[in-house]
Amino acid sequence: EVLLSSALSGVIFSIFAGQPLVIVGVTGPVSILTISIYGMARSLGIKFVPFYAWSQIFAALMHMVIAAAGLCDYIKYITNFSCHTFG
Repeated sequence: EVLLSSALSGVIFSIFAGQPLVIVGVTGPVSILTISIYGMARSLGIKFVPFYAWSQIFAALMHMVIAAAGLCDYIKYITNFSCHTFG
C-alpha cells in the first residue's frame, strides 16, 4: 500500500508541480508520528483513520498560521534541532 500510494502521489506531483525529481515517500518522522497516533487512538478506543486525518488537518492549519504570522524566527527560543539537522 505504501509503495503504491508513494508511486501514485509521486507521479501526480511530478505532473502538476513540474518537479519530476522530488522524492515523495514515507520518511522516518512520518512513520514515528503515524505509529504514535495509532497507539493513542487504540488506547483511547477511537477509530484510527478519522483521528489521524483530523490530527493532520490540525497540523496543517497550525503550520499555515505559524508561517503566515512569521513565528518561525522564534524557534531558536524553543529548540535548535532544525538548525543542527538542516544547517
